[in-house]
Amino acid sequence: SYLPMPLALFFWGETGVAALMFSTLGSEAAVWTLGVCAMTGDRLSGASLRRLLNVPLLAIVASVATLAVRAAAQAWWPQFSPPGALRQLAETGFSALEFMGRATIPLAMITVGSRMSELRPAGLVNRLQAAIALLRLIVIPGLAILLLSLAPLPATTRAVLILVAVMPSANASVVLSELYGGDVRLAAGAILVTHAFCLV
Repeated sequence: SYLPMPLALFFWGETGVAALMFSTLGSEAAVWTLGVCAMTGDRLSGASLRRLLNVPLLAIVASVATLAVRAAAQAWWPQFSPPGALRQLAETGFSALEFMGRATIPLAMITVGSRMSELRPAGLVNRLQAAIALLRLIVIPGLAILLLSLAPLPATTRAVLILVAVMPSANASVVLSELYGGDVRLAAGAILVTHAFCLV
């Protein structure tokens, strides 16, 4: 979600960013469950459960649980104020987590960039990359826009979902390929090609 986030903030403010974060929750969960199954050839079964207990999925669950606990605590005891030392410890912990979270995007860019440096022109200009670009930048966004235009959604929500639909291939495809034995060069090439054409 990092690529559309500044656009959502610029066009629709904090409401757009909130809609963006909420909209990517399901897709992130799908990538780290169904996507992992697709990469490994596993079926959703007890044997594949261990692969599904990965760090990104656990982070999503922990984030949702943290927000739920905070909302419940604020509703149950709205005047509660922790002691100064405990509050300072919590703020320090959250600052450290926020710092690590902000580092993930630059680290992902470095990983993808290092894989792009290994690419050759033959890996970028071929039928497979053309098919990926066609699907990712024309077919899928076109279908998404058509379906979203028919859905009874608020204007801002529809606009944010369309923004997500027209994005190029995600950096996560390289990470998934690295972790689960996929074609890393194909994934890196798809990211480069779809980003280049997405600018157009």
